[in-house]
Amino acid sequence: MRKMYIGPVCRRYWLWYFLLSSLFLFDSFVSVHSQIDASISSSSLNGNSIRRRRPPSALTRRPINGSSLIPDCDHGGCYPATGDLLVGRTANLYASSTCGLRRPERYCFIGNLKNVSCDVCDVKVGNKSHTVDQIVARSPGDLNKHTQAWWQAENDRENVTIQLNLEAEFVFTHLIMKFRTFRPKGMIIEKSADFGKTWKAYAYFAASCATQFPYVTTIPIPDQPYCESRYSDETPSTGGEVVFRVISPSTIGNRDPYSPSIQELIKITNLRINFTKLHTLGDNYLDNRQETTPKYYYALYEMVVRGSCSCYGHAKRCIPTEDELKGNVTTPGKVYGRCNCTHHTEGLNCERCADLYNDRPWRPARIGQPNPCRLCECHGHAKRCRFDPVRFAQTNYTSGGVCEDCEHNTIGARCEFCKDLFYKDNSLPMTDPHVCKPCNCDALGTRNKGSCVQYDDSHLDLHAGQCICKEFVEGQRCDKCKAGFYNLDYNNPQGCQACDCHPYGIIDKQCDTTTGMCQCKPNVIGQRCDQCQENHYGLNDNVPEGCRSCSCHPGGSYSLQCDLNTGQCPCREGMIGRQCDTPAPGTYCTGLQFFTYEAELARVEEKKAIIFTYDNPNEPRSWTGTSIVRIYEGGFIEFDIYHMARGGLYSLIIRYIPAPKTWEDARVVVISQNRTQPNITLCNDQTYEQEQSFKLPANKTFDELVKPLCLNENEHYKLQLQLKKYGHGDNPRDPVISIDSIVFVPVIEKIDVFSNHPSLLNSYETQQCKQLALIVAQPIEVPEMCQKIICGLNALTIGRTLPCDCDPTGSLNTQCDPIGGQCRCKPYVMGTKCHLCVPGSYYFSPDGCTKCNCHNMGALNNLCDVAAGACYCRPNVSGRDCSKCSPGFWNFPSCQRCECNGHTDLCEPDTGVCINCRDSTSGDHCEKCVDGYYGDARLGSTQVCKPCMCPGGPGSSQQFGDSCVHEPYTQQVVCRCRSGYTGPRCSQCAIAYYGSPTEPNSKCQPCSCNNNINVDDPDSCDRRTGLCLKCLYNTGGPNCDTCQAGFFGDALGPDKCRTCDCGIGGIPDQICNSRTGACACKEHVEDTKTGRRCSQCVDGYWGLGRGYCSDCKCDLEGSESLMCDKFTGQCRCKPNRGGLRCDQCPPGTYGDTNACQPCQCSNDGAVTNYS
Repeated sequence: MRKMYIGPVCRRYWLWYFLLSSLFLFDSFVSVHSQIDASISSSSLNGNSIRRRRPPSALTRRPINGSSLIPDCDHGGCYPATGDLLVGRTANLYASSTCGLRRPERYCFIGNLKNVSCDVCDVKVGNKSHTVDQIVARSPGDLNKHTQAWWQAENDRENVTIQLNLEAEFVFTHLIMKFRTFRPKGMIIEKSADFGKTWKAYAYFAASCATQFPYVTTIPIPDQPYCESRYSDETPSTGGEVVFRVISPSTIGNRDPYSPSIQELIKITNLRINFTKLHTLGDNYLDNRQETTPKYYYALYEMVVRGSCSCYGHAKRCIPTEDELKGNVTTPGKVYGRCNCTHHTEGLNCERCADLYNDRPWRPARIGQPNPCRLCECHGHAKRCRFDPVRFAQTNYTSGGVCEDCEHNTIGARCEFCKDLFYKDNSLPMTDPHVCKPCNCDALGTRNKGSCVQYDDSHLDLHAGQCICKEFVEGQRCDKCKAGFYNLDYNNPQGCQACDCHPYGIIDKQCDTTTGMCQCKPNVIGQRCDQCQENHYGLNDNVPEGCRSCSCHPGGSYSLQCDLNTGQCPCREGMIGRQCDTPAPGTYCTGLQFFTYEAELARVEEKKAIIFTYDNPNEPRSWTGTSIVRIYEGGFIEFDIYHMARGGLYSLIIRYIPAPKTWEDARVVVISQNRTQPNITLCNDQTYEQEQSFKLPANKTFDELVKPLCLNENEHYKLQLQLKKYGHGDNPRDPVISIDSIVFVPVIEKIDVFSNHPSLLNSYETQQCKQLALIVAQPIEVPEMCQKIICGLNALTIGRTLPCDCDPTGSLNTQCDPIGGQCRCKPYVMGTKCHLCVPGSYYFSPDGCTKCNCHNMGALNNLCDVAAGACYCRPNVSGRDCSKCSPGFWNFPSCQRCECNGHTDLCEPDTGVCINCRDSTSGDHCEKCVDGYYGDARLGSTQVCKPCMCPGGPGSSQQFGDSCVHEPYTQQVVCRCRSGYTGPRCSQCAIAYYGSPTEPNSKCQPCSCNNNINVDDPDSCDRRTGLCLKCLYNTGGPNCDTCQAGFFGDALGPDKCRTCDCGIGGIPDQICNSRTGACACKEHVEDTKTGRRCSQCVDGYWGLGRGYCSDCKCDLEGSESLMCDKFTGQCRCKPNRGGLRCDQCPPGTYGDTNACQPCQCSNDGAVTNYS
């Protein structure tokens, strides 16, 4: 039990013992500590240098348990010897303040309180320079054997730092500093383990920790900085030392020396000493003269930073880095920053395992535990591996190495397998570099992209190197498709695809194993025989040839190729049907007469031509348009041709009404106005001017020129038809021929899409399609084949069908003839779109057109204006139909001029009565003056009728008479006044009227007396103001509209006003209400319910017959109410009460009213039984 208890503690101390011994720390700590304690206890200021012990050699180490003092790397952790880390690193040592760096600086040195000497610092002068590099030993044992070299800061500068930057991670054991001046009154030692990114304090030194670092503890705590005061006294004034030890057995206790906290504590990359406070011996309080400041500054004779390269127990020697070796830069005594690693570790600090030694995690070495990195088992096929903690846990923490970049075509965590596309040669060991052989398999046909069986498998009867073919692949290398399959494909998981010949299009189900081409029916193509041949569609098993012909109509479709599934041809705009041979509803094919130019719209020579229009709308027409043009011999007609269709050859058709005999000499001249040459391919050698001579037979209605004309697209042409010579001299009259129109018809034989279809051209000729389509006289049924050919021809020429656009006003419906587009017209309507009235009709309306019906006696012919319907009338005749005389005439049809004495030009057409007489005249012949004027209108002068001035004259607002008479004897004009006016000139108001008629804008008005005056009495109202003066029927007021005092009623009603009746109860001298007759009653008097005025007393009063009403005064105790009879005053008494006011005993009793006694009168002696 005792051994179990003591064992761990002893073992822990033994570990520390070996660690400190191996780092050469323990003996150094002891010697240095005793030296420092001795120097501190003595007051000697002899300036002796720091004693430096060399590490004991291997021959002088004290053996422990039969082992050497420094453990061998083969049997456990090993550690390099320590040294001064400053040696060789003066370039990495920095001071924030150096005296004499910027300029020479005077300073004084205090040897003791009585001995003060002064000098000058100047870095430019060798023996006056005191830079920080002078505290570093140049070689072992040469530092400061004299006191002539030191580092010194600027005078009176308190916050000064010295910093060492290391090139790698080092183990830091202790720091020793020897000062030339007083040791700092305050100081902080800091370290960084991440190259200066973060800093951590090691220790604080202060003369008074509580004052300078109050937040830092003074009690030593493991892993925590604390403050101590023993190195901060004012003595000695020179030669004082400061020793800082990172770790010691007294502070570590029983902790694991390999714990992360301990390792972190001794690991550094940077060291910084901060001097924070100067000793001034009280001068700053007692003497503030300037000459005192040069005495106080920081100065160091020497500094030692003891440590070694940090190797985590995996190296016992520090060596130069690669850069130092390359530059051949070495320094004797320098502690290099690179570890000479063992245990298969690597890195500047042996902080990781070597490339091929990661089979278990890297760990620091310990005493007796070398913890070497273990070789990964990669069978000689890899040069590096990595540690995988997951694999390490999965193998029960026995192996965690994963080989990387396996060579020789191997893969796996241990390079124990052959990689894909290789197999293991069983005749060779796994370590052989040729153990994995490549598979000889076609990548297109094998599974797993060309890989083979990698190992023998007797259970599955597989051998290494065997190719595994995809489902539809065969062959030793899996390099060909099976029968019925083709197209060996890398991306096909089954290798090859089935021939998949379309059953409707094949003769045999087999296909070429390489190309997959099936054997197709005659009209079928494609690898699968699933496509119809060009110009065919509808792949079907029931069709022996596989597909049907498209039979797309040439002209109606853009192409002869139709939809492969539906057979629908690509139709031109407006064409429908599978074969594109039918115009869409509401559209039409233009027909052969589309390019028709009417003669009546052309330019003619006036002396040689007459435009003739038939005026009978009922007569069948044998011509197009509205008119025909009669041209005499030698005349011509010129057409403007704006050709918008496609360019090509066109036949010219001339429609005419023939002469009695053949017209022998006619000529056509066509000239391009753009001077553009015709298409050479179509027109050969023709120029922009084309000319032909021909004859017009007498037995035909149209004739076609022998040679077609060549017209360009979008070209303007002038075409002149010259009728040069009739050629028959026996004609007694001037020869004449009637030209109807000209028509351009495409030459179908010259159009490629038709010329490639001989059968269509044959049908076009044999069925006389062109001849039938050009007939005008009577509608002829054109054969269906002709309709389809003509429709396709025009769809190609125009590029589309055209909308019917039937005029909704003139057509019966919106549909038109699919060939030519003729709409169904209403009566007397003509035109392709039913938009014109036929000659002899007018008024284009929803009911059609109306016949002109011109009067046969008043009109020149039966033609009229198509808009208004006005016929062409004879002289002095007018009217739409020429059925009446013109204005100013009458007595149709023998129209005579009107007789109106010169006062109008119009009269009634039947009677001759004048209309609209002027000059203020009237009468059938304007023979008298109109009312308001006087004179003799028959004189014919414009001023024979003069105005009646009554008094202002006609049209004046002051004219109050409608007419006047001229007295021949008195030569006076007397007005006939309107109602309300009187006087010779109507300048006065009549009786019962008022006003000032002679004043501007004034007139007479009826007096507003509401019929309550005598209108024959000239004084009944004031004629100036209209005030009513003599009101009748007891009325009064300015307008006789109220009742007079003492009367009441409605002064405007039939009953007028009546006398007031207020009775005996009314107040004397008070009148009643003039509207209602209500009276003002005496006190306590009111009207009865029947409406009598002031005729009864109010409740509680009586006796109106006396002329007033008295209070009933009924006894409160003896009466049933306070009201009494309004005539007698008798109150209604309770039982056992009597009297007028019920305040007495009733008859036959007497005494107190509250106790009435019977009278008991004797019947014999009393007259009555009442008291």
